[in-house]
Amino acid sequence: MSRTRCADPTCGREFSTAYAAKYHYERCHEGREPPRTKCKQCGKSYPGPLLARHVREAHSENRFECKACGCFFPVRQSLDRHERHVHKGVRHPCPYCEKQVLHLAGHLRAGHGMGPREAKQMEEELTGKSAARTDLQWTAFSSHREHEDVVQVAEERDVIQEN
Repeated sequence: MSRTRCADPTCGREFSTAYAAKYHYERCHEGREPPRTKCKQCGKSYPGPLLARHVREAHSENRFECKACGCFFPVRQSLDRHERHVHKGVRHPCPYCEKQVLHLAGHLRAGHGMGPREAKQMEEELTGKSAARTDLQWTAFSSHREHEDVVQVAEERDVIQEN
């Protein structure tokens, strides 16, 4: 498959189409913004396909209601995201800045410069997230040795129950 390089010799990025390479060059190296279109209903302007999303989410019939707070949403995914982040999200205090955050590891990486492993380990220690695993997660993520240990424990339990 032929790839198209960016026209800027210092860039070195490659793209699957000439259009994508040109779009990248204009936005990143010439500072051009994509054309924006105004919403006929509210006057806000959006680039390309984002206008269609704006109209659908902001001006269409809001059919999905949040049972907890009464907010309405045009698409189910927006309601699900709202419920997940506003009502079902368990917030954890950051040990450094005392903010209450949904995703502690992400906050520690972005807000405090921690590495991914260190942030994940601290999140597990502070929230206890690693303690519970579903059967699917166990099957997908456990090592072969851990699996053998579980099988051995299960076999020992079966032997004890038989006696």
